[in-house]
Amino acid sequence: MNSLTQYTALLPLRLVPDSDPTLRQPARAIEADELGSKPLATIIAQMWAILDATPHGIGLAAPQVGLPLRIFLASFGEQRLTLINPVLERMDLLARIEAVEGCLSLPGYQARVRRTAEVTITGLDEHGKAARHIGHGTMARIFTHELDHLDGRLYIDRMLPGTLEALTPSAIEATPSSRRSTTKRTRAARAAR
Repeated sequence: MNSLTQYTALLPLRLVPDSDPTLRQPARAIEADELGSKPLATIIAQMWAILDATPHGIGLAAPQVGLPLRIFLASFGEQRLTLINPVLERMDLLARIEAVEGCLSLPGYQARVRRTAEVTITGLDEHGKAARHIGHGTMARIFTHELDHLDGRLYIDRMLPGTLEALTPSAIEATPSSRRSTTKRTRAARAAR
């Protein structure tokens, strides 16, 4: 029995509140004997179900669902990817972008955060195969935001001073659709509401 089985007892997964200590702890790596296992596949499938059901979500890290594991998902435009044990290989420290960020772990708030405009990350895909991704602009922001979750950090730890703001319900509904995946899957889910 691999050690991921203990986490499948927590199913179905759900977003944890911002007070959950898992959000502030570094996540552990997925071990070689856990790759390709049924518990890992179940955890990833549940994470995708949560992300797909979240109107404004574009990324999700395992700590956000109470699991101290180095797994994150990213969904933006036509890109959908799962990364296991991701490592930041390179980031452009000279090219930085300041933009508003929100987080599924802190619903109803947003703040301005300065992040690098381009990153290269490596890790494993959901099948345990080596993966390398270069993120530009929004995808670089997603990668670094989710990597922060895996290291026990939240965007509020990086926000520019004085920029945190509470959103009204109407502002949450008006969030630009560019912050959400526009795949056929997502459009179909919106139409079904």
